[in-house]
Formats: sequence, structure tokens, C-alpha cells
Amino acid sequence: MPELSKIFKFYHYLVNIMHEFIVLEGLDGIGKSTIGKKLSEIMGARFVETPMGDFELLKKNIFKKTFDIQFLYFMASNLDASYEIKKMTEDSPVICARYLYTTIVAYCTYTGATLEQTMKKAAPFMQNLIMPDQTIVLHVSETGWHQRMLGRGGFDANDRRLLENRKYRSRAVQIYDVLVEKEGWLKFDTTGRTIDECVSELYRFLRH
Repeated sequence: MPELSKIFKFYHYLVNIMHEFIVLEGLDGIGKSTIGKKLSEIMGARFVETPMGDFELLKKNIFKKTFDIQFLYFMASNLDASYEIKKMTEDSPVICARYLYTTIVAYCTYTGATLEQTMKKAAPFMQNLIMPDQTIVLHVSETGWHQRMLGRGGFDANDRRLLENRKYRSRAVQIYDVLVEKEGWLKFDTTGRTIDECVSELYRFLRH
């Protein structure tokens, strides 16, 4: 019986985890990449962050453009990432920092558009995207977020907008909260936890 139990556990891994696509969402600077990289190591997963490849090279100047152009750029980068991620999940789990809803939340935050309006705008792109099996929204206290952002450095225009305007940060958090409730995602509070503690708890959650 113990051997049979091991077989069932291995089968569960193959069916439910082996090809899983997991996305980490949340404010910039909250720890998505750091946590995602460590989590991918213990899960034997591939780690990616968007934008990828050639789109990453174009990102440097995109924040000088209008919000509508930024939206189209990031949606196109999501499509590009989706194609690559779909291939990766054929033989490995994939953990991705930032994906579709990063783009949607950012557009809502900076333009004042409603979530419903932005979802309609995103709909033509979404039908061609691989969708995550799990989406986890990382959260941290306002003080904790500031500490992480200032410790990270290397700010782009989007980072500076968030740092300089608490209204934007609050709106982004509110939109993520609406999505967590609507989509049934996990909201994981990293406040007061070390990176290793966060990774350990998230791993236990994903294994069940």
C-alpha cells in the first residue's frame, strides 16, 4: 500500500503539476521575480518574466508613448510570451512574473478606465493567449513596498509613477483585490515574511 500511495502521488504530480502554468501578479517591486525564481528552482519549473526576447529590448522607450500605445505593446508582448510558454509547458511547469493582468491593471490604474472597459479592450488578444492554471497576487504593506522598491533601484518611468503617486498604488491594489474576488485567485501577503518563508508557503499551497 505505501508503494501504491507513492505511485498515486507521482501520477498527481504528472497530471496536475508537470504542465502547470503559474503566474505571479502584484505591484512592481513587490518581489514577483525573486520569489518566482526561487519557487521555480524547488518545483523544477521554468521561470520567465514578461516582456520576453525582442520585446524586452523595445521596453526601454515604451513609457514615453501614450497609454494606449503602451497597452498595445504589452498585449503584443503577452502574445509573444504565450507562444513560448505554451511550448515550455509541454515538458515542464512554468512560473511567470507579470502577464496579461499586469497590463490590464496598469491600464486601469493610469487611465482611469474601468476594469470592464479594459477587459473589453483586451478581449481580442485574450482569445489567443494561453491562460494560467494558477494566478497568485502578491501583497505587502505600504511600508514594506517602499523598502523593497528603494532597495531594488534602477527605476523606469512606471516605477517612478508608482513611487510618486500613492493614488496610483492604491488604485492598482484595489483592482487586484476585485480580480482576486472575481477570479478566485490566491492573494498572498508577504508582509513580515522572508523570501524563503514566502517560497515555502507558496510551494505547499501549489503542491495541494
